[in-house]
Formats: sequence, C-alpha cells, structure tokens
Amino acid sequence: MNRLSPVAFVAALATLAACSHSQSSTVTQSTAALNSSGDIPDTQLFVTYRASRYAVPYPEGWSKTVGASSVRFVSNYDGEQVIARVSRNKPMPSTSDPSIAATLSSFSKVRDARVRSVTLPGGTAVLVAFTSESPLNAVTAKRVRLENHSYVFFRHGQTFSLDLWAPVGADNVDQWNRISQGFRWH
Repeated sequence: MNRLSPVAFVAALATLAACSHSQSSTVTQSTAALNSSGDIPDTQLFVTYRASRYAVPYPEGWSKTVGASSVRFVSNYDGEQVIARVSRNKPMPSTSDPSIAATLSSFSKVRDARVRSVTLPGGTAVLVAFTSESPLNAVTAKRVRLENHSYVFFRHGQTFSLDLWAPVGADNVDQWNRISQGFRWH
C-alpha cells in the first residue's frame, strides 16, 4: 500500500486549500461585480407586500423596513419605498406642486427633474423622473448618483409615493415597470 509521507500530505493539503480559496474568491468577486452595477437581474423573483390600503411587488430577498406610514425595501444602492402623506388635493404634474415637492424633498441633491402624468393599473399618477445622491455607504464611505422614478398617486385624501432608485446607468426598466404596474389598491 502506498502511503504519503507527512511532508507530502501537508503539501497536498496546502495545495488543495489554495485552489479552493482561489475559486471562492473568484466567485465572491464576480458576485460583487454583478451587484455593484445596480441592475436587478432579469431572473429576480418578486413577492407582494400588502399594506392596509395597497399592495406592491418588491424583489425577494431585499431588506424591509416598515414605518407608521411607509415601507422601504433596499439592496445595496437599489431601493423601493412607498410613503403615504395626507393631502387635500390630487397632485399636478409640476415640481412646484406641494405633493411633488414633498416627494423630491425626501432625496438628497435632486437634479434634472422631469414630471408627467401616467396611467397605470393602480390609477393615474404623476411620474417624477430625476437624479439624486445616495446616502453615504457605511462600508465604502462612498456616495453614488442615483436615477429615480417616483409615482405619486392620490386616493381618499392621501398621496402615495412609490419611489424607485438605482445607480445611474443600471438597466432596471423591465423590473421598474413590473413594480409600478403591480401597485394596486385594496
């Protein structure tokens, strides 16, 4: 029977460990590179969040924070939130409208705001497309420029702002359409 000497055995283990560490690092780096782009994968599964007055799809696995009048889902620099605010009037497609101004004020360093009315299965909404600056990342100490779409709905004396954001240049058109088209009232 062939036996390895203790020195040969230790050398074989070290080689095996180096190979498995190299593969693990490659996979981790590759996954991080995919996630840093801000793209929501086309294969992403969605689940539905149900509040007392509405339901909205969000990407499975994103962290969730529920407030008294809001819900927020985030993953890295990508995010989605719904904020309910009391309002006497239906929002108008103008950045000077109080409901639109309130939506924009919840983001940092807003630029390039464009406003228009859109019709979705959840009803007519004002779509505000703009860029903003992300909060400071606690790990990297960096901020990135974000692309934002906020859909402001009005129902029974309240506005509901469905806000979506991702790093500028991310390809989330299909996923954002799925989310905005999936917003429903109870």
